[in-house]
Amino acid sequence: MNELQIFNNEHFGQIRTAMINDEPYFMLADVCRVLDIKDNTTARRRLSEKGVHSMRTLTNGGEQQATFINESNMYKLAFTSRKKEAEKFTDWVTGEILPTLRKTGTYSMQKTNPLEALQQIGQSINKTIEALVEQDRRMKNIETVTRVQNDRIGDMEKKVQLVYDCGTITHDNWRTHVRPLINQIAKYIPVLDNADRFSATWQESYRRLEREFNCNLTLRVNNKRERLRLAGATKKVIDKVNNLDIIGEDKRLIECYISILKRMVLEYKRAA
Repeated sequence: MNELQIFNNEHFGQIRTAMINDEPYFMLADVCRVLDIKDNTTARRRLSEKGVHSMRTLTNGGEQQATFINESNMYKLAFTSRKKEAEKFTDWVTGEILPTLRKTGTYSMQKTNPLEALQQIGQSINKTIEALVEQDRRMKNIETVTRVQNDRIGDMEKKVQLVYDCGTITHDNWRTHVRPLINQIAKYIPVLDNADRFSATWQESYRRLEREFNCNLTLRVNNKRERLRLAGATKKVIDKVNNLDIIGEDKRLIECYISILKRMVLEYKRAA
């Protein structure tokens, strides 16, 4: 039975999570409660089955079967929720829950005695601070530009469009939507003076994919080109192979890349 990791927030209450196959999952019942979704069963039908997992969970009422959903499915519910706090909820997830799960591997502690609990809280805080310092260090090379303030109304319309476009990406149409979405994110991403915003956005999305999925896109591109060369493909066909072709060959890579783009939308629209 996977160990539950519990997050608490004064506005949203308790969110129970679990790491399943090294991927963060959220208890469907908790997410539906926060987003004011009354029918959990109907909500589940709208989700990708590959991101739904049922497991035995120990609750106050004893051991019960509970449904957990992955990050991609959680975003899908948030983007379709009419509750005005949905965006604040996703901000909390991306700003606190996911970084904590990925950097420290845990959030809540088993309470034994007050002193031991305080020591564990201190250790968790220290790890979170270290993770934030490391993240800040990696971002400083692109955070030297001060953005020009845009017209507030026009800026808000662009942000709304970003969220809409992000919510329409699926496994079937992802390549159609990815490029326009990258172009929109490029309007917000911080870059060095005279840097190519669009190139920086593409490269940042690929870097995040390689880091989170532990893969080497350049190596995979070169291997595919070599296979095509041995198969007698023309130079034009070989040279056209790119990172998106490699991502499109692996459904897990597609899902991870879509998740990364969604987080980039939330991250950069929030910072703009």
